[in-house]
Amino acid sequence: PICPDGPGPGEAGQEPHQAAGRQATDQPAEKDHRPGGGAAGDGVGQWPSQFAQVLADTLAGARPASQLTPWTNERARAHIRRLGPLLAVDRRPRVQRVRASQPARDVLEVAVVAEFGSRTRALAARLERAGARPATPGRPGREARWLCTAVESA
Repeated sequence: PICPDGPGPGEAGQEPHQAAGRQATDQPAEKDHRPGGGAAGDGVGQWPSQFAQVLADTLAGARPASQLTPWTNERARAHIRRLGPLLAVDRRPRVQRVRASQPARDVLEVAVVAEFGSRTRALAARLERAGARPATPGRPGREARWLCTAVESA
């Protein structure tokens, strides 16, 4: 399962890199599934790596698209539906590399290299921080979370 509220399970001690005023982290595909991964205070943790694997699994047909619904907007879901048939394979894709940059406080850009069967593909996703929602009668509250607003593949 993926973590909807930001940092989640992943490789502990990953340090962000600073480049041209942007915070970026290189995240290897191998994951350490202990909670609280990621650099202290980076606000991102291993969320990009987790999201990348779930996205690749969904595009390959190894996971139902409905699992991404809480973390995508309609535009991203429509693009995932169009890309899915082009990337579908009979086995789970293997994420090789994830590169995340944070060009603005509430924006993550994620670049992914993944194997889909015998082909290696590049994926890109833009995630934006969706604000917290207070509880209302009949509707539970929600903490701030990352929401995928765009997906591309090459």
